[in-house]
Amino acid sequence: MNRTGISGFTLVEIIMVIILMGVLGIIGTIGLNSAVSSDRGMYERQLQSAIRYAQNYAMSHFTYTSVVFSQTGSSPSCILGKDSPPYSGYAVCACNGTSLQPLVNPLAQTADNFYVSMNYGISYGVQGLATNYIIFNSQGEPGTFSNNANPCTSQLNTGNAPISLSFGTFPSQLTFYLYPVTGLVSYNSSL
Repeated sequence: MNRTGISGFTLVEIIMVIILMGVLGIIGTIGLNSAVSSDRGMYERQLQSAIRYAQNYAMSHFTYTSVVFSQTGSSPSCILGKDSPPYSGYAVCACNGTSLQPLVNPLAQTADNFYVSMNYGISYGVQGLATNYIIFNSQGEPGTFSNNANPCTSQLNTGNAPISLSFGTFPSQLTFYLYPVTGLVSYNSSL
């Protein structure tokens, strides 16, 4: 019997479409995971650059300069405190007279403060610190303050152990270290 006008998909065609959709789904998932990992690495390098910028700014302008971490990444502030990790953003701030003020981002297309927010839910924690900031003195030494006094007129306490900064969650955690005295950034916990 010859049927005309009726068309449909054969079982082979349907199976081929399902297999093709599965392959595309796998490729898309791998690509998304790779993008998140790449993005995490980009944020890590960006924070390392911000730390280096804060240290160089402190030495060239003879003032305290800080990287202040915030739990609300959409609008990080220059308020020093004892927030606990995880953080979702940070600001680079410098003493302007009697208080810390956000620095203008030298890489921004328009005049914008140096605020960075994290994407993809990536957060980082600072071990070895009971504060939400890393601050540099005019010699470029990293440290913290012992009390909540005015950060622009207080004495900086520099530690003896490296500060560990980690991104993401275990086991895909990226970690680097900030060393005392020199402010060296390294992937090795013991030099």
